[in-house]
Amino acid sequence: QIKVAIGERGSTPTIKLYSDMADENGEHALVQNIYLEVGASKVFNLYSWLKEDAINASQGKYFVTLITARGEYLPSE
Repeated sequence: QIKVAIGERGSTPTIKLYSDMADENGEHALVQNIYLEVGASKVFNLYSWLKEDAINASQGKYFVTLITARGEYLPSE
């Protein structure tokens, strides 16, 4: 029943159903493989809302999620 969109500030984010973003382990990945130069920063906007045909029982509920990020250093060659 939840739609989410995430995108870098100034871009048009891709909208997806949260349930469609789950992998085989039930984990949800909103974005992957974002390259960031050393010393640079990026700002992202995250949106969430009920889909337009959500059932009335979905209203008045909370959507709670934990957002984590991890990084990896890729040395230049």
